[in-house]
Amino acid sequence: MEKQKKIILRLSNTNSNLIGEVSDKVLAEISIKLSFIKQGACFTPAYQNGWWDGREYLFKKRKFPTGLIRLVIKVLKDNKQDYEIEDVRIKPISKISYGKFLYTLRPYQKDAVEKCIKSQRGIIKVGTGGGKTVIAMGLINALSLRTLFIVNTLEALVDTKNTFLKAFENETPGIIGYGKKQVGDKLTIATMKSVVNILNKTPNLLLEKQFGLIIVDEVHHSGSKSWFKALEKIDTYYRIGLTGTNFRTDGGGLYLQAVSGKKIVDIPTRWLIDKGFLVEPEIHFVAVKMKDNINYPMNYQDIYKIGIIFNEERNKKIIELIKSYPDKIKLVVFERIEHGDILSKMLSDEKIKHTLISGKTKDRDKLKKEFTDGNIKTVLASRIYNESADIPVLEMVINSAGGKSGIQVLQRIGRSLRIHKSKTTALIFDFLDTFNYKLEQHSNKRLTWLEKEKFKVTLEE
Repeated sequence: MEKQKKIILRLSNTNSNLIGEVSDKVLAEISIKLSFIKQGACFTPAYQNGWWDGREYLFKKRKFPTGLIRLVIKVLKDNKQDYEIEDVRIKPISKISYGKFLYTLRPYQKDAVEKCIKSQRGIIKVGTGGGKTVIAMGLINALSLRTLFIVNTLEALVDTKNTFLKAFENETPGIIGYGKKQVGDKLTIATMKSVVNILNKTPNLLLEKQFGLIIVDEVHHSGSKSWFKALEKIDTYYRIGLTGTNFRTDGGGLYLQAVSGKKIVDIPTRWLIDKGFLVEPEIHFVAVKMKDNINYPMNYQDIYKIGIIFNEERNKKIIELIKSYPDKIKLVVFERIEHGDILSKMLSDEKIKHTLISGKTKDRDKLKKEFTDGNIKTVLASRIYNESADIPVLEMVINSAGGKSGIQVLQRIGRSLRIHKSKTTALIFDFLDTFNYKLEQHSNKRLTWLEKEKFKVTLEE
C-alpha cells in the first residue's frame, strides 16, 4: 500500500496554501474553522431561502490567510495528520539607515519590540496611554526596514508623524493623506482610506516600494472586510497590529487574526496604572430619569434621538458637570453632530467658552494643539477623538454619546489617563439611562466593560 504523502503548508507573507492528500472531512473542518457567521445574515433573503449558510469563509481552494495558520495546524493535529511547513517567504535583509533613535524605551516596551522581532507578525495590545506608538518606533529602529505605518484617522496621522519626528533625529516621513501622496524612502505614514483608494486606482505607487514592515494602528478595525482586503494586497514579511482594545464581539475577529496573526503582547490598562505609568480614573455613572419613560415600541434611531440627542434633562446634567469643574481641561464626546450642536448652544447660552470639533471642522490641527497646550478648557468632540488623540493635559471626560461598545468606552476613558504634571487622577462621567430598556441595557454593558478592566465605578442619583 502506497504511503500517504505528507501534507505541506506553504507559507507566503499574506496567503498560504495547503498542499497534499487531505480528506474531505478534514478540509470541511478547516473550512468551518476559518469561517464565521456574519452579523445580520439571518435577515437576508439568501439565508432565508436556503441559498447561503450565513458564513463568511476565509479558506478557499486550499488557500488561506497566513495569519490563520495556527488554526489550520490545530485541525490537522486534532485529526492526527502529519504535515510540514514550507516557508517560501524571503526575509528582508536590506537595512535602511534611520537617524539617531532618541527615545528610551520602558522595560515592557523593549520586551514588546523583542517579541515582535521573534514572532515576525502579531498583535500588540497596550492599554491606551501605554505608548504603543513608541513601541512601534522602537521596532522600526530595531529592524531598520522600509516601513508602511497605517492609521485610521487624520488625527492619528498627525500624532504618529509627531512621534516619529521625536523618535528619530533629522528624519521626515512620507505622508499619504491630507491630500498628499508622498511615499517615503524609509517610513510612510498613511490613512487606511487613502491606502484603499490608492490600491484601487494606482497600486504601484505603494506596492513597488517593497515594504519590509507594515504596522497597522487600531488594528481592531481590520475586522472589516474592506480593511482586510486592502491589507491582503500588501506583501510584507513583518506584519504588526497595534491596539488598545483588540476584542471584537462579532465574527470580524477572524479577519483581525488573518491580517496580523495572534496577540503576542498584552499589557492591560490596569497594570499600567498600578505600575504608575498612567493615572487612576475616578469614574462616575450619573443616573438619568425622565418623567415619561420611552419604553413604547420604536426603532433604535428614534430611541437615540429622544433619549440621548434631544433629552433635555440629560443634556442639562452634562452642562452642570461642565460648570461644576470650570478649571479642569475637559473633553465631552458625542456621537452625532446635531448632539454636539445642541450642547454647544447650551454652553453658549451659559456664556461658557468652548470649542466644537468634528470631522468637518477646519483647522483641526491648530485647535488640537491649543487643546493639548491647555489653552482651551472645554472641547466638544465627535468620535474622531476616540482613537489616537494624545492629550496628556486632559483631566476630565464626559461620555455624552452612550452606546454599548467596549472598545469605544475604554478608548474614551483612555484619553485622560496619560501622566501629566497637572493631575494625579482623571475624572470620568457617564450616564445610567434608566428611562428606556435599550439605553439602560447599553449603560449596563458599558459598566460591565469597566468592571472587566477592574475600574472602580461610583453610581450617583
